[in-house]
Amino acid sequence: MLMDRPDGAALRQSVRSAHKAYLAQVGDRIAFAGPLTRDDGVTMIGSLLAIDFDSRDAAHAWLAGEPFTRAGLYASVAVHVFANLWPQKAGFPAAAIGAGGDLQVREGAAPPAGSTAAGHHHDDPGDNGHVQTLR
Repeated sequence: MLMDRPDGAALRQSVRSAHKAYLAQVGDRIAFAGPLTRDDGVTMIGSLLAIDFDSRDAAHAWLAGEPFTRAGLYASVAVHVFANLWPQKAGFPAAAIGAGGDLQVREGAAPPAGSTAAGHHHDDPGDNGHVQTLR
């Protein structure tokens, strides 16, 4: 989990396109990704990313080059191993594209045809065969 510094709203917006382009480079390994928001669902306060990496070192190396990190947006960073043991059936409703080209999730809608919320797994005996880094 990556939490923005309190005065980071303008910085987040100014670096957001570079951040999204950097995420696209690992798009085939993203289980889910998106901004953390206040209760209003609009005001961004951080990021939650589940990306499949071969190791914790690889996750930290990727994060070091991430544009929000390089710009100093994050006040705190937590990297954890995540074992996806539950089949995804809810929580990823159909999406609509907002005016700025952003993906906006609508509560209560069915997932789009052909979409998947399943993560990617690497065989790693040290992590019971399920390794995903949750940031």
